[in-house]
Amino acid sequence: MMHLFYKQLLLQKPFLLLLFIINLLGTIYGYVWYRSQLAITPPIFLPFVPDSPTASLFFTIVLLCFMLEKHVPYIEALAVTSLLKYGIWAVAMNLFTF
Repeated sequence: MMHLFYKQLLLQKPFLLLLFIINLLGTIYGYVWYRSQLAITPPIFLPFVPDSPTASLFFTIVLLCFMLEKHVPYIEALAVTSLLKYGIWAVAMNLFTF
């Protein structure tokens, strides 16, 4: 019963749009957060510096594609992989540095 409720909620366009907007704003803020580091990073390394915002960007792109009923498997794979990697990394860093 609850499974159906969540499935219906998660597939609703207004919910997906809200999730998309929140993630887009968070992604933009993430890149703003890294601006000083990006300013001194050699161009060849720029894709590797903003790790969490890039993971969020992949998820935001997946949400947009999902709303447009398109599937881009390699972006979906990048989103899942990077979100898991940086999610685990963030938890580990918080556990071991405090």
